[in-house]
Amino acid sequence: MWNEGRRQYSADSLYAVIRNNSLQKASLMSNAFIIVQEDSLCFDQIRAAEMLAYFDTTGALTRFDALGDANAVFYLQEDSVYATVNKSEAKMLYATFKDGDLDRVYYFDTAKNDGYPVAQMTREERVLKGFNWLPDKRPRGKSDITPLTVRPSERRKYAARPRTVFTFTDKYFPGYMSGVYKKIEKDKAEKAKREAARKEAEDLLLQWKGGKADQDSFAALAKEHSDDGSSADGGLIADLYPGATVESFNDWCFDESRKFGDTGIVESEYGYHVMFFSKTQDITYRDSMIKAELVSEDAKEWHDAIQEAVKVTKVNLDGMEW
Repeated sequence: MWNEGRRQYSADSLYAVIRNNSLQKASLMSNAFIIVQEDSLCFDQIRAAEMLAYFDTTGALTRFDALGDANAVFYLQEDSVYATVNKSEAKMLYATFKDGDLDRVYYFDTAKNDGYPVAQMTREERVLKGFNWLPDKRPRGKSDITPLTVRPSERRKYAARPRTVFTFTDKYFPGYMSGVYKKIEKDKAEKAKREAARKEAEDLLLQWKGGKADQDSFAALAKEHSDDGSSADGGLIADLYPGATVESFNDWCFDESRKFGDTGIVESEYGYHVMFFSKTQDITYRDSMIKAELVSEDAKEWHDAIQEAVKVTKVNLDGMEW
């Protein structure tokens, strides 16, 4: 599998998650190997038993986890020239990317890291065992994968035809077909309404990106345009936990690669939501539930203690008990 033209992913088996027409996550299982071409002679490489790669909404690689006997080769630039090769080994390797380039690398358990001058290394020393760059196999377009093409739509042609007359259906089930046609028209209207809502959400996100594009400006936009109860708080929805919302909303919020400032548009049964990710809580959901339970127990003990300390006496005043 290839990404952005210069990244090659290979493994014995590969599992990819695609959402909203873009690659979100890829799992490379057994003999996983990632190659990133820096120039015609230099290739960043990561090899491990298994890898997980994460991508942003544009399809750019943002992070990967190399699990099990991870080995890596990274080329480092000095004055715009690749002058040093960094070779690493560890049980597990975790790396993040920023603007398409390697940002940070973390090594776990028995890490070994060495740097070498590129000029003093042979070609064999520059690559990991199993390195196999295959640029000729990368598809240049959809025709390299299949010669089949999508036929032009004939929807308008068939929609222009007169409706079929169901004589016997109308005779034995009067009103049935008219009900079907009404439902079709209703579905069309609902579809048009959702498409208009999606277009409005996309326009709002573009409007925000064309301005200050910060958290405060997003909150101001939410106050003006949100039609739910969160608008008063600038669209802020706090104290969320996994499973508390609809699936599409939940998946976006709790994506493992989610970070501050991420934006997107999520569709749910309630419409379209323009999203801005603010932060995660310092306390985990599990710990917050434990804390809430302990507070509840303390409150109950306090209430019970007050009841036990209060002495109630009944008196009869003019025939009424108090």
